[in-house]
Amino acid sequence: MNTLNTNERAVLRHLSRNSRASDSSISKKIGITTQAVGKIRRKLKEQGVIRGYEIELNPYALGLEVFTVATLSIPSALIDTVKFKKDMIANKHAIGCGRLLHGSANFLAIFTFTSLEESNKFFTGLSSTYPGLQVISLQSSAWDIVWKLTSKDVYKHILEDHQNSGN
Repeated sequence: MNTLNTNERAVLRHLSRNSRASDSSISKKIGITTQAVGKIRRKLKEQGVIRGYEIELNPYALGLEVFTVATLSIPSALIDTVKFKKDMIANKHAIGCGRLLHGSANFLAIFTFTSLEESNKFFTGLSSTYPGLQVISLQSSAWDIVWKLTSKDVYKHILEDHQNSGN
């Protein structure tokens, strides 16, 4: 794991709150030069700590009323195919997916839909598209009761935790 110094953590904290923040505005808030912030940002990009800058969208404004967490059992021969992986990545409903290591399900996916009806129709179609795929569980909810879902939230917690623990 990459050990971050105090200034690097401070820059990342500010970027996690506002990825469009300028080096100048960050430097004023944490008390180092604009050049130092730029140097830290470049170093963290080169090390792969910063992979990109993202925007945060409002799902309701896009007509996405619900999200569904699905656990699936998928034959290994299917889950390892390039086609299946490409289909999942390209799927307009999928916002996150990956393999599970233990249990009756071997795949976890998070999808978003305009309605519960659309969700149900999607999973019925998914089962018929991929022979052998079994839906183990579906949990659907409205977005406004989701407390934390993004990797940005996780990283923010890690950065705050490191700051508070003195590491």
